[in-house]
Amino acid sequence: MKTSHQIRSEFIEFFKKQSHTPVRSAPLVIQDDPTLLFTNAGMNQFKPVFLGKTEPASRRAVNSQRCMRVSGKHNDLEEVGFSPHHHTLFEMLGNWSFGDYYKKEAIEWAWTLLTEVWGLPKDKLWVTVFKDEKSEIPDDTEAYDFWKKCTDVDPDQIRYFGRKDNFWEMGETGPCGPCTEIHMDRGIDFCDKQNVAGHVCRVNGDCRRIVELWNLVFIQYNRTGLSTLNDLPTQHVDTGMGLERITAVLQNAPSNYDTDLFIPIMNTVQDLSGQSDTDRAENSVSYRVIADHIRAASFLLSDGIMPSNEWRGYVLRRIIRRAVRFGTKIGFQKPFLHDTADTFIRIMSPSYPELTDNSAHITGMIKSEEHRFFKTLEQGLPLVNDLIQTTLSKGLKMVSGDAVFKLYDTWGFPPDITREIAAESGLEFDESEYKTAMETQKMRARKAWKSAETQEDNTIWTELQKQLGTVKFCGYDTTSDSGKVMAIVANETIIDAVSTDRRDVFFVINPTPFYAESGGQIGDTGYIETPEAKAKIMDTREMAEGLTVLKGYVIEGVIRCGDMVIASVDQSLRNATARNHTGTHLLHNALRMILGDHVKQSGSLVTPQRLRFDFTHFANISRQDIIDIEKKVNEAILNDIAVQTQQMSLDDALDRGITALFGEKYGDSVRVVSVPGVSSELCGGTHVSRTGEIGLLKILSESGISAGVRRIEAVTGFESLQKCNQWVATLQTVSSTLKSPQDSIVEKIHKMQKQIRELSREIEHIKTIQSKNEIDSKLGSPLILNGIKTIIYSASGLQINQLRDLADQIKHRLKSGIALLASVTDDRVYLIAAVTRDLTDKVHAGKIVKAVAPLVGGNGGGRPDMAQAGGDQPEKLNDAMNEAPDIIASIINGG
Repeated sequence: MKTSHQIRSEFIEFFKKQSHTPVRSAPLVIQDDPTLLFTNAGMNQFKPVFLGKTEPASRRAVNSQRCMRVSGKHNDLEEVGFSPHHHTLFEMLGNWSFGDYYKKEAIEWAWTLLTEVWGLPKDKLWVTVFKDEKSEIPDDTEAYDFWKKCTDVDPDQIRYFGRKDNFWEMGETGPCGPCTEIHMDRGIDFCDKQNVAGHVCRVNGDCRRIVELWNLVFIQYNRTGLSTLNDLPTQHVDTGMGLERITAVLQNAPSNYDTDLFIPIMNTVQDLSGQSDTDRAENSVSYRVIADHIRAASFLLSDGIMPSNEWRGYVLRRIIRRAVRFGTKIGFQKPFLHDTADTFIRIMSPSYPELTDNSAHITGMIKSEEHRFFKTLEQGLPLVNDLIQTTLSKGLKMVSGDAVFKLYDTWGFPPDITREIAAESGLEFDESEYKTAMETQKMRARKAWKSAETQEDNTIWTELQKQLGTVKFCGYDTTSDSGKVMAIVANETIIDAVSTDRRDVFFVINPTPFYAESGGQIGDTGYIETPEAKAKIMDTREMAEGLTVLKGYVIEGVIRCGDMVIASVDQSLRNATARNHTGTHLLHNALRMILGDHVKQSGSLVTPQRLRFDFTHFANISRQDIIDIEKKVNEAILNDIAVQTQQMSLDDALDRGITALFGEKYGDSVRVVSVPGVSSELCGGTHVSRTGEIGLLKILSESGISAGVRRIEAVTGFESLQKCNQWVATLQTVSSTLKSPQDSIVEKIHKMQKQIRELSREIEHIKTIQSKNEIDSKLGSPLILNGIKTIIYSASGLQINQLRDLADQIKHRLKSGIALLASVTDDRVYLIAAVTRDLTDKVHAGKIVKAVAPLVGGNGGGRPDMAQAGGDQPEKLNDAMNEAPDIIASIINGG
């Protein structure tokens, strides 16, 4: 029996023999396509080629592409596990022709691979080709003829189908074309509709007997309107075959989950749970959910996605949480999912070695999320179950959306999990009511959320890029060079010349020494000059691929399109930026050395003034670790190591284990920045020549910014010197003020803190005694309100617990009566109302504080015999206490 690894390898090797270039699987997030949630097809990374925006690196390509689908028809996340063939993550085997071979070769090779290499029975294979039911698009008789002439498929097993099944389109407009599909009849035993009256097994039917194996798309048209198709100047082939399905077929497995892609994971789940084979069979849904979701979560984490409450990060968090909840259904009460990740990594690492490289990060991040969610489940599941039982007991079919929102808002219990649990009891949940509650809460909090980022229309830059091509960057070798003004843009309009009357002008200079913002490093600043004119450059960015644009304004004369200029980068700022950028590389290495290989860059900012580095880590970092990290970085600086740069192919760099950063776009040729013996990363930024030029790296702060992500801010060079001088000056001032040697300051401060605590206790004791004495005098002649003895007293500097003690003493001494006490401490008002038990049926202490507290800008409440409140307007306390007798009298009278 062929393994999935063999099937994947044989597919790629077959097409390599047909002169196809193997292409690495793109990450699950394609940065160039912000409209795409995840890579969901093998063609995604080639979309710019099909759209005519870029030229392909090779005219023939082959790969196995990891893909994610979590929404849309037949791909809802809630279906995964309940259906034996739905997945979140899957692999798509594909081969492509970009203006090279076409239908004949694609059909011949597909048939050869399936029948001769893999030995599938020809009499069980069916083929479909395109025939337009509207008679508007030409039928694909060409493909039909090639199937009949170039293969030995049974002609009776070639079928025509319409647009729904056999015509592919990228969108409402753009490249499109007919497709031909290969299906396999797996036999009557695979039909899941045998007991359905009138059911007939057929190609493109609704049972699992005849399944699609391979889709060959022939991209030959460009749709410009609803009914307008034009022939493309070049024709392309885009094929896709799901690895999971072809593996199930070749392994004769009942479903995808019964293949070697999933069984080892489910075996691990069974071993961890201690369940029997019978238990496993009875809980097959839970096993399928866990096996599917750990595959998706592992790849998402490896590709740099972090769990969060927004967009892609939320999908990852939702997948992990759903797997955990189904784990609880088979007995797991503590984190387990991260152990299944080890099994998945072992299965897939021969084809995806990056999983092994990132294994510590993957398992650590999943374990961290599990810990958090198990706590949420512990608090929330009983409440969800109560809600469902209450709904059922009332005979309702829909769970209250308000109640679901309260579970989320108060306990952090995810609504999608509540929805699934409710569905298991045959209940729906009121989505509309939930959304209304969410919107109301947002309005109360005055928060505005954006579901997606918007980008400025860059049509003008795309057009300029087509006209001008790539701007050559010469800034690695020099910070000043002559170049030609290729274009000037102001107010989104291309202009011929610009003078001092405009701000925010954009210049395209070729070549340019100005570095465009990328990889966390901000763009260069400086000047461009002619003999008669000068412009100040405030920023540099890449506005379209390869199009470096300088933003600034003219400060003297007129600059014209076509002028030759001297472009000069601000040398001091460039040097400072280079120190921080190389320092960032050294810091990244030190973090991995001290904290572990799970550390991955999650974001960075490199400016002339400082560096900021975000990275994955699951715990607080100790002060000693910070010291060790700093020491490791500065050892490399003091060793004054020569920094090396080298161009190499991306494949070579990745094969050597050189660090590639998530979110960065890399071409076929990449630049590697190395500090020999310390660090080696793919990087297009500017760096120092030797590490000694950095001077000193000093960490200013370390903090957590989200679950599993921490941030370090640091300075280098003159900024670190300035910061150290500030600290020394502060230390000297403190030493002088405390009249203590610098090496004894900490001891002196501890002594002073102890003295302050002791004095504070004495002051509190004195204030309490003073208050008791004052209250003693009031107890001798209490205020009588409607026949009830009442004490109203205001103090200063008493804490709420001291007021509470005084109130208890007053109640004890009054035997029967009311007390309202107040104190101002640290600009905040504290109120206590106390009522003896014999009067609580007449007077409620909570009503007293609820009436008085608003007068001092606060609110409160409590029991009938004791209630408290706070306020933030101490200047109004005297007026409030003056009004208190009338307020209490009104409450006694039933007001």
